Amino acid sequence: LSNCTNGGLIKGEEYSAGIVAGGKNVVIENCMNLGMIQSVVMAAGIGLRDQGDYKIVNCFNGGEVICRNAYGISANVSSIGSDKVSIENTYYLQTESVNAEINLTDEMTTAVSSREVSTDEVETGMVAYLLRQGQKKMETVLWGQKLTGDQVDEQPVLGGPEGFQKKEYSGCENNPGTPTCTYSNEKKETVY
Repeated sequence: LSNCTNGGLIKGEEYSAGIVAGGKNVVIENCMNLGMIQSVVMAAGIGLRDQGDYKIVNCFNGGEVICRNAYGISANVSSIGSDKVSIENTYYLQTESVNAEINLTDEMTTAVSSREVSTDEVETGMVAYLLRQGQKKMETVLWGQKLTGDQVDEQPVLGGPEGFQKKEYSGCENNPGTPTCTYSNEKKETVY
């Protein structure tokens, strides 16, 4: 499942997700949920459910998830027949209702790289930049975000304009210190 976006309201009695896949050996990549997800038992912006090997990569949940077990990114898989779960380069918007942890069974997890992000980190272009860095160079639909001018994007967009990271250091090249990073649609040189 790739290059999909959900922007609608999804309500369920037991389990709900904005982007969801199940079956054997499933990959969800370059997908985004911006819709509100509501459920009673468990809900996720982006989720996997079933048995097999699973991978969620380069995905973003910016939608509100309302449930007692609410997750931005979730892999709720059965240990019977499941070999491994890998979550790479995924981000979910920080809200009061979304659990900060990822819903996984530890013994099946091979890699987890999912991060809770603030509204500011989304709007400044940082998340779009990081999602694009995680993509393969041969992919045709790339993450981006219009950061200046008319009709600025408030979140990452599949097929949006490329964003660049500018690093500013307070020190010199030999002892630079910690950089301050900003993002724009124009490539800029590192500053020392």
